[in-house]
Amino acid sequence: MALPQQCSASRALDRPSAVHGRRSHGAAPHSTARLAQAGGRRRLQAVLPHRPASGSQPLRSSGSSEAATATVQAPQEAAEVKAVLFDMDGVLCNSEEVSRLAACEVMAELYGLEVQPDEFIPFTGTGEANFLGGVARKYNAPFELESCKAKFFEIYMAKYAKPGMGIGHEGALQLVEACRAAGLKTAVASSADLVKVHASLAAAEIPLDLFDTIVSADAFERLKPSPDIFLAAASQLGVHPDNCVVIEDAVAGVQAARAAGMRVIGVTTSLAPEAMQAAGPDRIQPSIKFITVEDIRGLRLSQQAQQAQQTQQDGPASATPEASGSSQPPAAATSAQSGRESSWLEGTVHLPAGYRTTRRELLKFGSLAGAFGSLYVGISRAQSLSYASPKALLNALFPQAPLPAEAPANEGRVAAFKRYIADMERRGGMQQVPEFPAGLDWLNAPPLKLSRELRGKVVLLDFWTLCCINCMHVLPDLAFLERKYAGSPVAVVGVHSAKFDNEKDLEAIRNAVLRYEVTHPVVNDGAMTMWRQLGVSSWPTLAVVSPGGKLIAMLAGEGHRQDLDDILAACLDYYGEQGLLDNSPLPEALERDRDPRLAATALRFPGKLSTDLAGNRLFISDSSNNRIVITDLEGRFLDQVGCGAAGLLDGSYEEAAFYRPQGVAYSPKRDCLYVADTEAHALREIDLRRKMVTTLAGNGVKGSDYKGGSSGPTQLLNSPWDVALDSTERYVYIAMAGQHQIWRYDTVAKVAETFSGTGYERNQNGTSGLTTSWAQPSGLSLSPAGDALFVADSESSTVRQLDLRSGGSQACVGGDPLFSDNLFRFGDKDGTGSDALLQHPLAVLSAPDGTVFVADSYNHRLKALQPDSSSIRTLAGSGAAGYADGQGTAAQLSEPGGLALGPNGSVFVADTNNSLIRRWDPRTQQLSTVQLSGVPPPRRSPAGPPAGTAGTVAEPPPGAALVVAPGPPLEAASGEVRLKIQLPASYHLTPGANSRFEASVLGAGSGGVQLAPAAGPLEEAGGAATAALRFSRPAGGAQQAATLRILAKVYFCLDGGVCLFQEICFDVPLAPPAAPAAAPAKLDLAFALSASAPVVDLPGL
Repeated sequence: MALPQQCSASRALDRPSAVHGRRSHGAAPHSTARLAQAGGRRRLQAVLPHRPASGSQPLRSSGSSEAATATVQAPQEAAEVKAVLFDMDGVLCNSEEVSRLAACEVMAELYGLEVQPDEFIPFTGTGEANFLGGVARKYNAPFELESCKAKFFEIYMAKYAKPGMGIGHEGALQLVEACRAAGLKTAVASSADLVKVHASLAAAEIPLDLFDTIVSADAFERLKPSPDIFLAAASQLGVHPDNCVVIEDAVAGVQAARAAGMRVIGVTTSLAPEAMQAAGPDRIQPSIKFITVEDIRGLRLSQQAQQAQQTQQDGPASATPEASGSSQPPAAATSAQSGRESSWLEGTVHLPAGYRTTRRELLKFGSLAGAFGSLYVGISRAQSLSYASPKALLNALFPQAPLPAEAPANEGRVAAFKRYIADMERRGGMQQVPEFPAGLDWLNAPPLKLSRELRGKVVLLDFWTLCCINCMHVLPDLAFLERKYAGSPVAVVGVHSAKFDNEKDLEAIRNAVLRYEVTHPVVNDGAMTMWRQLGVSSWPTLAVVSPGGKLIAMLAGEGHRQDLDDILAACLDYYGEQGLLDNSPLPEALERDRDPRLAATALRFPGKLSTDLAGNRLFISDSSNNRIVITDLEGRFLDQVGCGAAGLLDGSYEEAAFYRPQGVAYSPKRDCLYVADTEAHALREIDLRRKMVTTLAGNGVKGSDYKGGSSGPTQLLNSPWDVALDSTERYVYIAMAGQHQIWRYDTVAKVAETFSGTGYERNQNGTSGLTTSWAQPSGLSLSPAGDALFVADSESSTVRQLDLRSGGSQACVGGDPLFSDNLFRFGDKDGTGSDALLQHPLAVLSAPDGTVFVADSYNHRLKALQPDSSSIRTLAGSGAAGYADGQGTAAQLSEPGGLALGPNGSVFVADTNNSLIRRWDPRTQQLSTVQLSGVPPPRRSPAGPPAGTAGTVAEPPPGAALVVAPGPPLEAASGEVRLKIQLPASYHLTPGANSRFEASVLGAGSGGVQLAPAAGPLEEAGGAATAALRFSRPAGGAQQAATLRILAKVYFCLDGGVCLFQEICFDVPLAPPAAPAAAPAKLDLAFALSASAPVVDLPGL
């Protein structure tokens, strides 16, 4: 929640930034260069204690007003060179010219300007804001920094700075390596943003781990020629500025180095020698190729010689006023200067209405007003500031040593990480990760401790919050790592650190764990204790902890699967060699195994709704069952679309696959349904006449394209959350939650492209799409006039209006009206405009009479907005999660996520966490439950293998007993399988523990196989747990073998005794289907449970 893409306290927000995919909180950093989402970008000014430069000549006054004498110290030896600070563009990388070419393309594409590369030369070395903005302002272009930078980085990295392009200056790599070999510390100190620094060094094939630190423009308000960047680099290296030598190619860089009190070598790769000479470096060379370590160290000797020569020429008397030709003693000169300053401060300033004051008083009042303004901002934005911590600030100022970005040619990346870990352990000083606080609630496991159950394991801590789209993007990476390192001493622990108040509730977290099928342990750190102690500043942040409980690395944002994989492999290798690993299993108590609600409802966390009032149809995105359910308006089942298994497959209703779909929009003209297939990252179309599913855009891979313009599988999408049609039904608007934009799909041109939003996560209203920013837009609805869309902008807790003519937006209710980066102004308050408060709204519905209904999701309420007056009021919901029909606040909902118009002005509500459909009646003001009837379970278990899975059958789950059906594989096209699991004498199924079965079909011949039901409860009869299911498959279907797998989870106990658990895996081999006339098969499978089965803890049962 994002900082390309971090979720906002930091949520590593979510558009191109130094750290990809992350969210930042209001006052905490998104990364070392980002501020939490409420405060925009953190700007730092480096401050170091000053000491006199080596060789300075202190003066001593005699005290006389008429004369002053001075003694001159012998010249001190110049400070030893200990560190070298390299500029990047023009020094390490031959990137100045290509940067200017990329900037020319930006001007042409964004502003239609044809400019020349030389026009950017005066702004070289001053940061992208000046580099791009200087030329844009020259032509009075509507310069907007973030969108312009985003376009510049996009062009630069795609065209001019691809990895391995060889843009490094000759001799650059060799000089850096030589400096390190000579024991000098090295740093990159660049006015470019971090994303460009990384891209350029990768293109130059210069490994990041050759530098002790990298300091970029992201973290600073003042860039070169201000000394801040160089002073910060010296501070991070632990070296005084006197001990640093800078290598620069720009006048601004030389001036910055001089201002920092550092020696500097200038290279003339970007400037004429005369221009560089005028800047006054200590030495000038044509390029870095001609600089040696001896040259760098020689600056010390050169400085000494100059000092000695100056002393000999001047002599002691030169320090006296007489020798210098001054007619004033120093004390008098100082007094005169002070008098001039005092005179200026006492000057008169005329104010309106005839008032006047002095400059001194005006400055006093200005300072006082600034102080009160800062106090007001701090008090009024206390929510956003609460996510910050002193440790996070220290982490921003003094970041961890950079991880190896690229491995040397003679070793793999895992070996490079192993060397990094060994070096950290050898040096010592690694941060000890604090223990999990006592008394916290845990899910999927009993309470764990780093010093107990987790000792001897490599632990991956995932700091997440359930609303954060970037945190959702990380879950597949964690699942991949859990599968890969199953059976190894690796443990993943989710540390839930809530942004919203609702997210602190344990039931809300449990619902998220169930919805997203999280199986690793999760701790509810609602007070954010671990967050603050480790200095975490963004959602998500992933921390790798050693077997001894020490912090190895923290990675903010999404997209780190390979990094984490390599680090874990290196940890297992290194700590395994040290004999420090413990492979004993962790205790677990999975939430999915003890939630009886999952078997009590036909739906699982329904997301969005749409209606066909003329055709008497209600469309439900049954998100966690990976399908679309179609009922009539009274809830009677009509059909289901999708096989139930997760995936992205087109075809018939039975063959098609979705992956947690959300938004649905019905087109009366075409009689089709458009679907935002969220976790398949695709836009889908369901032809309701032909009963076929087609993918319009996306291919299952999460994209990072912020512009679009392609079609079909070549156009990648990023977590589309909702869809809405325009009045002509030509355009499908897409709420692209994953990258904070609104897109538009043209059904005629078959092209998807950005319509509104820069891609930065903000509550920023503008006059065009390029000046507007969104924050995880999650709900769309067309206005009655057809000229605007109402948008539920969930992370800013606002409802906003999108102008379909310009792409600009305006505020309706909620959010911070002053600071677009503050995404932490939320609450539950009816009212008008920004005085009203919402909490993560997920859906809007614009009714024909102009009323806009709002699903205020985290406040568990249905509200009504009047756009003309920007006023909003509560219609139903108590404000607390629950389930109750009734009127007004007597009714209860649990995170409603979808709305649709019903008959007679009624409103259908997807009551997501209750897994129900509700209906609000405007005449009676009554909220009631729609009684769904005849809705079957999904055709395939959502917990089974993904759709399209082929090949060999996977191994049974660890600890499961395997029962293989006797005899030859079944050839029947249909049949029934009956299970009988015998309980030990006097034992019975544990009430409320949700003993159940789940069935799936594995292997190459799994296509087209139908299961009824695919999942269900185990029933107790005659001292046994029993179940039955039927299978069918087309006789002319796939002529390949498959396996019908039934997983039975059985909880059983004696009265008053402990609960035992056993999982049984029943495998039924299936041969290619025989002729349709073959008799249906009947198969009985049995298993006897043992009273010595493992004990399981089921709190509350």
